Amino acid sequence: MSNEKIIADLKGMVKGCKFEPYLKHIRFPFIKNLEPGLKIQFDFPFTALVGQNGTNKSAVLRALYGSPKDYNLGNFWFSTALDPIDESGGRARFIYCYYQPDAKRYVEVIKTRIKRTYRNSQTINPDYWEPSRPIISDGMERMPNMNVVSVGRDKTRWKLIEKNVVFLDFRSKISAFDKYFYHGDLKQTLRHNSKQDFIRSKSPHLKEVAENGLHSKKMYRGRKEQVLYNKTLSQNQIEIISIILGREYKEINIIKHRFFKAVGESVVLRSKGLKYSEAFAGSGEFAVVMLISELFDAAPASLILLDEPEVSLHPGAQERLVEFLLRKIKTDRHQVIVGTHSPYIIKGLPENAIKTLYLDPSDNKVKVINETVPSQAFFHLGVQDKDKITIFVEDRLAKELVLAALRMLGEALYQKFSVIYPPGGASVILGGYFVAYARTSRKDSFFLMDGDQRPKTSIDFQRDFQFLNDAQLQLDVKLAVGFDPELTTDGSGEVRSAQVREARIKILEYAKIYLDYLPGENPEIFIWERMNHSKFGVSTDYKSEASHKERFRFLCIKELGRASFEDVNADEIFELQKRCVASVDPLELSRLSGIVKSFASV
Repeated sequence: MSNEKIIADLKGMVKGCKFEPYLKHIRFPFIKNLEPGLKIQFDFPFTALVGQNGTNKSAVLRALYGSPKDYNLGNFWFSTALDPIDESGGRARFIYCYYQPDAKRYVEVIKTRIKRTYRNSQTINPDYWEPSRPIISDGMERMPNMNVVSVGRDKTRWKLIEKNVVFLDFRSKISAFDKYFYHGDLKQTLRHNSKQDFIRSKSPHLKEVAENGLHSKKMYRGRKEQVLYNKTLSQNQIEIISIILGREYKEINIIKHRFFKAVGESVVLRSKGLKYSEAFAGSGEFAVVMLISELFDAAPASLILLDEPEVSLHPGAQERLVEFLLRKIKTDRHQVIVGTHSPYIIKGLPENAIKTLYLDPSDNKVKVINETVPSQAFFHLGVQDKDKITIFVEDRLAKELVLAALRMLGEALYQKFSVIYPPGGASVILGGYFVAYARTSRKDSFFLMDGDQRPKTSIDFQRDFQFLNDAQLQLDVKLAVGFDPELTTDGSGEVRSAQVREARIKILEYAKIYLDYLPGENPEIFIWERMNHSKFGVSTDYKSEASHKERFRFLCIKELGRASFEDVNADEIFELQKRCVASVDPLELSRLSGIVKSFASV
């Protein structure tokens, strides 16, 4: 069965509420440097959180881990004297939504970081996360009167979701051998002069357990148990691992033990006459074996959280891992949420399955795009086609306009460009990418902003910026970018002043060549004023009292035969707008084609 067929089936299962209990969304009124109120929706049972380092993907996964009953975020995120948790803006807290089966309605639950004193020992835990009554200022609904709804709740709050959680961090999931050899402590004795000697002395015991299928091995004077479990994977599990890794395995055992001092897992694999442990296996083999074992042990409808599962896996193995996860979701009704940097993990996923976290340089807060086209996510992950010139635009409608202009220039130029719209709009594009590219003098990218971003006061690009004073340079940069960007330097005093001046000159020189604007105030106005209105059965002034954005919404309702009180979504409007772009007279696009053509000659 193809991924497309499984994805279609999973969409149907979501509509049929087949994954309950299911996390519908999570939002963060105040936690770390996430934008206050940031909300991540889970519209598909496989969710990929993508974004560059520092965008708090792991923090989101850990909050999800701490959401269900009997799970505590404090197990992963806690304060120390060196790294205290900043709560100057209020208590750290998060809110999630799920369908409460007893109350038969969607509800929101909040968990807040508090100090908890344990009765028996009077020990204080400053990182205990406890559910509390709804906080109305966080946009939560007041609890209904007990006489109206008395089930699925305590007196002051809704019950927590009850869901088994499997959380695997593939950066820290290491074998017993690696745990000791790379991170363990060797206490030198006459018998063991090296870690290698120690491992050699303990390996016969591990071999005995593996070859004889032992579930117990006691050693030392206190007869301390060394084997916590010893299990042989089923033939079905072995076949799945073989498919993912592209190797044929005959037998796989997982032994949890303490032969190498600390508790850890060893994996013993047999493949085509070879039998070896994780000490000689690749780290990818160990990771996939542990993942498959964990998922087959997980209760149905579990919450599966995977942090960077692509670690140590080649691209083909990553794609086959996703195929397996999608099938496992369908058969076991799991909800899987993955934090990843890999374009191979998100390849082929629907847009509402990809959540892009990004840092907005204008306020240094992490924000989210809840629906991301895979190609846009590839860019955000740093995956660019080196053979193409990148054109940055503000949104997908602007991209459609630029693509229409490129088609007029022929296939050769069309194939030369890649048009992208990173999340965050003009402030992120200009304040983040444009400034950074200007300072490094990149020549593989151009920036086409909406017309309303054009400076109200024009910048004289014929001047030699070297002769401008610092105040004029600062003013011109502010005009070009829309605000005065924070320019990092590696010096102070006069050195910093000189570096800031040099950066501003570079930004203006870069803007002269690599920054331009779309014709018209914005794409909606440009398209509406130049499209073939008769083709859509409306006049130019259709719904003239509304904004151009609203006119497209009304036209979409009309086209789809919806009632006046019904609405349409953004995707439906965009599909209409694409048809409207196709109806624009090519002559009206000639100016835009000229701008794009000039980029190719730089």
